[in-house]
Amino acid sequence: MTVSVTDFGNTPAGETIKHVVITNANGHQLGLVSWGASWQSFKTAAGVDLVLGFNDVASYLDNDYYLGNIVGRVGGRLGQAKFDLNGTTYHLDANEGANTLHGGEKNFSHKNWEIATVDEANNSVTFATTMTEAEDHFPGTLKTTVAYTLTDDDEVKLDFGATSDADTLYNPTSHVYFNMAGLGADARELELQLNASRHLEFRPDQLPTGKLLEAAGTAFDFQTKTKIGDNIAKLETDAF
Repeated sequence: MTVSVTDFGNTPAGETIKHVVITNANGHQLGLVSWGASWQSFKTAAGVDLVLGFNDVASYLDNDYYLGNIVGRVGGRLGQAKFDLNGTTYHLDANEGANTLHGGEKNFSHKNWEIATVDEANNSVTFATTMTEAEDHFPGTLKTTVAYTLTDDDEVKLDFGATSDADTLYNPTSHVYFNMAGLGADARELELQLNASRHLEFRPDQLPTGKLLEAAGTAFDFQTKTKIGDNIAKLETDAF
């Protein structure tokens, strides 16, 4: 088991972005970059990469798809770029129509996180960053961490933690993209099965209504093994 840390490149502001590779006892490798505390790759011992990522700084800085990034403070959409907490309405930056997506224009994915700890004994690396109310307009100064661990059972574990000096919202996620057939293969040809008989209803602006709809017979029905591309073809819109 090894953990290597090297320089990946520099941001326009001169910050050094770090590249981390964690290798487990089976020879599998987890690749990470400090920009956005991003999951960059997952290479099997046979050399097959199952995760989409970039190999250059410029692509991470100009990434409209949050590819591999940690996103937050809140992953997903906040309607009308505002929310109420403790009797106060907080107004955020709208970065997708009238809504706030993944924490707004200045969010976790747009920061170069520091490497807080490297734990070679446990094959783990912890990234840390701080968000202030002046940056993203969420209440409080929030200190947050995410630890990536690659176990010898070939599990990748992500553990989030945070402290804030004021009540706030915190619902981050990893925006990783997988292709289980390996990069270069057409993921639409893969088969998917989900033990899910219902799916969330979404408004046209992709905000969930909270209503659960029956999946059977729809593009969201994967209760039996179904080719992903076949269900994509059923979609009447581009919204999932």
